[in-house]
Amino acid sequence: MYYGYNNDSTPGSYGRGVQKLLSALSYVGILWIIGLIFGRYDSKVRYHINQGIILTIFEFIFRIILFILHAVIKIFLIMPFSMVPIISAAGSLINNILTYIYGAITAVYVIIGIVNAISGRERPLPIIGSSFSILH
Repeated sequence: MYYGYNNDSTPGSYGRGVQKLLSALSYVGILWIIGLIFGRYDSKVRYHINQGIILTIFEFIFRIILFILHAVIKIFLIMPFSMVPIISAAGSLINNILTYIYGAITAVYVIIGIVNAISGRERPLPIIGSSFSILH
């Protein structure tokens, strides 16, 4: 019977399909936990898990920065100028643009990571991928 393992004697060495799936899942939110549980002994999966963890950490940091920027814009542009619709609307527009930029950057990193994982490449994510290593 075939259970997704290679014929290697390496523990946790999966077939290419499972390896690619676990590697690709590593870039989708905290689904890298699945790869950490089932593929931690596979060096390729572990590489992509590391990149997914780094991406999750940076997403969290960027989300905090975005939250602070939203609060500052609300305090200085939206609330004091609520009687001046054009200024408060501009503040809301800036908040929306920042949110879309965050979403677009996150989506690009996820897509780059998934493409690298599916194609079997071990390339770090641009800018953030070579920052540090979580798993060795």
